[in-house]
This record gives sequence, C-alpha cells and structure tokens, in this order.
Amino acid sequence: MARTCLLARGILLYACLLATAQAGGLDVPAFASGALGTANANGAEARDASVIYYNPAGMTRLRGTHLSGSLTLLNLRGKVTDTGTTRTPPPGASNSEDGAPVSEDPQAQGRAGSFWPQILATGSGFISHQINENTHIGLGVFAPAGGNINYKKNWSGRYFVDSLAAETLAINPSAAYRFDDRHSVGIGFSVLAAHLRTIQQIDVDGIEPYLIQPVVGLIGDAQPAGILDNLLLDNLGLGDLLPDLTIPAGTTFGALDPELKAEVSRVLGSALLTPDSRGSAKIEMYGYGLGYNLGYLYEHDERTRLSLAYRSKNLLRLRGELDWDLDEVTAIIPLPDTRTGDLLSAEELLDRYLRPDTTAKTEITIPARLSLSVFRQVTPRLELMADYTFIESSVLDEIRIELSDQRDPQGNRVRQGDGAIALDWRDSFRAAIGANYHWNDRLMLRSGFSFDLTPIPSPRERHPATPDANRYAYAIGANYRVNRQLSIDGAYSLVYIEGSESEYRLDCRGIFREQGEDGLSEDPGSCTGNGGTFRGRFDPTVIHLLGVQLNYRL
Repeated sequence: MARTCLLARGILLYACLLATAQAGGLDVPAFASGALGTANANGAEARDASVIYYNPAGMTRLRGTHLSGSLTLLNLRGKVTDTGTTRTPPPGASNSEDGAPVSEDPQAQGRAGSFWPQILATGSGFISHQINENTHIGLGVFAPAGGNINYKKNWSGRYFVDSLAAETLAINPSAAYRFDDRHSVGIGFSVLAAHLRTIQQIDVDGIEPYLIQPVVGLIGDAQPAGILDNLLLDNLGLGDLLPDLTIPAGTTFGALDPELKAEVSRVLGSALLTPDSRGSAKIEMYGYGLGYNLGYLYEHDERTRLSLAYRSKNLLRLRGELDWDLDEVTAIIPLPDTRTGDLLSAEELLDRYLRPDTTAKTEITIPARLSLSVFRQVTPRLELMADYTFIESSVLDEIRIELSDQRDPQGNRVRQGDGAIALDWRDSFRAAIGANYHWNDRLMLRSGFSFDLTPIPSPRERHPATPDANRYAYAIGANYRVNRQLSIDGAYSLVYIEGSESEYRLDCRGIFREQGEDGLSEDPGSCTGNGGTFRGRFDPTVIHLLGVQLNYRL
C-alpha cells in the first residue's frame, strides 16, 4: 500500500510562488497596458502616470494632474508529464535509497495535464500631480506579484503540490524633483500586503509506525510489557502480514531489533488504516512588508532620455494558521489512547498527539531590482526604447516555515518541526526592446520584444510549484487620443516559456514523531516533510495577455 506522510508543505509552496513572482520565476509584468504594448521596454518614456512604478523621476515630464487605470487579463496554457517521481520510503520499507516509484500509489495515478487556471486578472491605478514647476507627487496601487496553480488532486506529484494561490497589493506613494532641464530624481516608499492560501493533499504512510503503538498499549493492559506475539496477530486477524518475520512468542515490542521493530510497525500500522485514508491541510497566511524605490532621469535633449531605477528588496513577514483535515484518515478498529484509556478514531488520535492545528510564520525576501532604460525619438513619427533589468534573485536560497508548538491533553509539548524548501536560485535579468510609431496625431502604434533569464539554474532546483524556464515575450499595442484630456491604451502580448525538466529532491525527512518509551513523547526531527524526488517534464507554456488602460489629464 503506497502512501506518503502528513506534512505542512503547502505554506512553503505559497511562499515560493510569491517569491518567484518577484524574482523573475513567474513574473509577467502587467502593471500598465501602455508598457505591456512595448514588452515593458519603455521605462524612460514617461508618457503617463504609470511611470510611478517604472521610475518616479519620470513624473517631472507630466504637467498638471494625470490619472491612469489599467486592467489586464491573462490566459495560460501549460502541461506536465511525470517521468519517474519517487517517494522516500518509510522506516523498514524494502525500497532502494531513491525511494518507491509513485506509480505504485493507487491515490496518485492521475495525469496532471494543464495546471494553470484559464483566466487570471490583474489591475492597477496611478495618479501624478504637479505641485509647482519642479516638484511632483504621485501614488501607485498595483499587484506586484501573485499567481494560481491548480494541479489535479490525484496527479503523480500530489505530495509535492496540489493547488496554491497568492495575492499581493502594493501602495506606493512617490515624489519627484526636477533640478534643471536635464536632471530629475524620484523616491517612493511601498507597503506590500499579501494573502496566501492553499489546500495541500496529504497521505498517511509516515504515521503508520506511530499508529501501531496504541495497539501495543492495548495488549499492555494484560501484559504490561506490551507483548507483540500471536495473540496480537490473531486478535486483529493480521497473522498473514508478517510471513517472513520470526517473532518469538512473548517477545516485547521494545525488545525487538530496531530494523525489525520498524518493519513490524510499518506493516501493522498500514494494516490498521483503511486503504483510502487521506487528508489535507489548509494553510492561510497574511503578511506585509516595507520597501523603497529610487529613480533618476537624464534628458540629454527633448528626443533622448536615460532612466536609472532601483527597487529595494522587500522583507515580507507572514503569519497564519495550519488547519489539518483528517476526517478521511480512518482505522479498521478504534485506537486506544494509552495515556487516558479512551478509544479514539485515527483522526482524534492524530489531532491530539501528532498533527494538531497550529500557527505558522515565515519571512520572505522579495529580491531587489535595478533597471537601466533608454528612449530615443529617431524621427517625428518613430521612437525606439530599450530596457535592462537586473534581479537579485540569488537571495532566495531557502524558504523556511516555523510551526508553533502545541500541547496535548496532558499538557505535553507537541512539535511538528519546521518546514523548508531549498531554492538555491541564481541572479536573473530581463532585456527588452520596443518601438512607438505615430500613425497620425491621434493614433500611436506600439511593439516590443523581451527575454527573461530564469533564476532556476537546473532541473534540481525546479520545484513543481515554480515551473519556470527562460521566457520570450512578443507585444503589440496602440494608444488612441480621444481628446486633449482622454486617451486609451490597448495591448496584446504573447509570452512563451520554454519547456523544461524537473528533478527536485526534497531532503527533509521529518515524517513522524520518534517513539519514546511511551510511544509519544519524543520530538520529531528538525523539519516537517516526507522527502522524495519529483521528476517531470513541463511542456512549453504559452500565456496570452490582453490589456486596456484609460489615461486622463485634469
């Protein structure tokens, strides 16, 4: 019977998704449709209030009060194929060091297929106001990161990730000052709020050795040492489960050889649970972070501009709750609580002593960015632009979640161990080129191309929650000036993500509570996880983005 352990990993995947979205991994910039039409090459253009995000110094080119509101829809298509995912075997299992193939698990036989939602939406709003000839202030509200992944509940990688979603909102007040006709600077401060939620599929192989202990304790009432002999096997009808094991009558469980004890616990524990036992963990977290951004704009002349912008790293502090749903973890007989003598369901026993609901916290660093952009008006009709953005994604070497200790009914501490996912990412970058063509006094056409280097250096660092690879974006757009005050931007972008391989190994092996003399009191290892190696092939992914933006000048 192939099952995996209970684990609190979903929260890590959320954190990973959120960090990836800011580190280039799942980052598809769609803050403004005007920028989208040039594949975000227009950091030095400074044509509307959305420049607050790209470089606050650009506000000095906007006279009066400008407002911009943008809405972007994303359609995503991507598929994954399992190529040999394995699970770290439980203690005593006769599998290779690489683990048991997940293909042996009857609950993980489904195909992942497409794992992106069909439609996602994001929006933003910006306002810039000129105080005097040299001073401008502004405010931006936008979603700097986020995403949604929905695998099927029975897919072969269900014990690495099932589904997750992340939403963020940034409020970014800014100010700019023009020193002279050439030099302007800008500064902004941002408050970033985040909401993360997931439902993580879990299974129970890792707790099977734990569940045998109450049964041993049941017989211990008559034979205090806790006899594991034919009496136990006959009473439960499990005598044919250990044909290759020789256990002398009268042998105590505690006196068994450690390897034999592990095998007996695994086999008997497995038999105690119904074959369809399963569960899930819901994790919901809220958090915030503070950051700043700086900008410098150099105007060589009216036709040529150079933009330098920096966004600081942002430390997000997240707190929330881990709620286990163990309703479908069932045993074939009631299990005794050896401390109280109560007969409990498997769900009740786990909730009291092994997997109680708890609180969680973590800190995630959103990487810093440095952008260099240039704008050149080549002819009265043609404008060319380019942008290079460096992303310090190497700061994401690990994400660790701290799970708070709880107390069992007797007041003893229950630890579940921290959760951790190793990332070991490298620094990345995005390079983009774009062009504007003024068809006439009212209509301007846009186009652009960009390349993003993935921060994931090899298949070993590609977790199924972050199926990223190098990306190419092709964009077209248009700006139509309705009158002197109102203009409309529209844009379409096609993002192509290369196909990739994953061979992500999770070394965390803290599965179940180590058994002390009473079977319950020892702490687990330093982490919560079941180990295993995910092996999969991600097909090339195509993302369609369609955006519209209204610009109004008071």
